[in-house]
Amino acid sequence: MKKLLLVALFSSAILSSPSKASYVSDGSAGIFHPSSDTILDLSGPAGFPQFSNIYIDSGIRITVLTPVTGYGYLLSADGIYLNGILDAGTGAVSLNAFNSIAMGGGSQLIGGNLALSAKSMTLQGTIQLSSGGVMSASPSDNLQLNPSVTINSGGDLIVSNGGDLSLSAPVPLPAASILLGSGFIGLLSFGAGVRRR
Repeated sequence: MKKLLLVALFSSAILSSPSKASYVSDGSAGIFHPSSDTILDLSGPAGFPQFSNIYIDSGIRITVLTPVTGYGYLLSADGIYLNGILDAGTGAVSLNAFNSIAMGGGSQLIGGNLALSAKSMTLQGTIQLSSGGVMSASPSDNLQLNPSVTINSGGDLIVSNGGDLSLSAPVPLPAASILLGSGFIGLLSFGAGVRRR
């Protein structure tokens, strides 16, 4: 029994989310607020830029280069505000902000695997994962996924740190009609059976 418990603890340590790593920005690289499309290299062994805030405006595309193995870390001492496109291709990227991560309605977040860590998160727009990719979100306060958010390519969303998550998807009209019709038929047959007794 002790061996089984040790194996379980060891496995959970290995499989734990990369966003739980203690990557905290000291803000020394200042504000990252590009005015045109930019390539951001997070693949090197020299460490990751220590931004104070990150702003990606609408119409701006940031192409992120990530390590061959492991995650590239985009770090902010305060917040990450995405209204444009952050594209890591099929690479793995972790967005770590001390306070908040906010994605606007027209924003896109693209990657093979994605990890988000902040006190609070408001996600809108489109989150696109590579086939079989995983997105983990670790809010310490709350996580809001607005109805416009779309997670593409059959990826998984994992929420940790006790964050609250609510997802709602609209029922397509043909499916809604079938459900409504079958409900009425069921009620009518139930009523007819009660009258016969």
